[in-house]
Amino acid sequence: LHLLPYLTAVHATHSSLITSQPQHALARTIQETGVGITPVVMAALQRCVTAPAGRHTASVIFLHGSGDTGQGLREWIKQTLKQDLVFQHIKVVYPTALARPYTPMMGALSTVWFDRYKISNDCPEHLESIESMSQNLGDLIDEEVKNGIPKNRIILDT
Repeated sequence: LHLLPYLTAVHATHSSLITSQPQHALARTIQETGVGITPVVMAALQRCVTAPAGRHTASVIFLHGSGDTGQGLREWIKQTLKQDLVFQHIKVVYPTALARPYTPMMGALSTVWFDRYKISNDCPEHLESIESMSQNLGDLIDEEVKNGIPKNRIILDT
């Protein structure tokens, strides 16, 4: 993937259910914002951001699961931990994947990072959609670098 030179990858799991929301409800979910959540459009990705309490010297980018949103992931973390993730020097970014036709849902639109032919460990991923996702996330990482954050201080987490 094109992202490998840009980041230090950390892998964790976040389970989310694949949703079959109607297209208009999905679009409304993507547009929603809440108190303390700053929606920002960069490289066509909407995102929620938790600003650091002090000087910004590092960033963590958390990717949501299939059918979820950045805002949904942030709320799940807040519910689970009973608090928001706020650090002295780390900005936490929760981007939302673009809605795209999702083959396992018979082509219905869903906020997924890439398409799959089916949900199975023995099935190859849809490479064209992975390229698109890599470009969007690479742009997001580049924006952090432009804001003065060194590449070795940016973590992408799933």
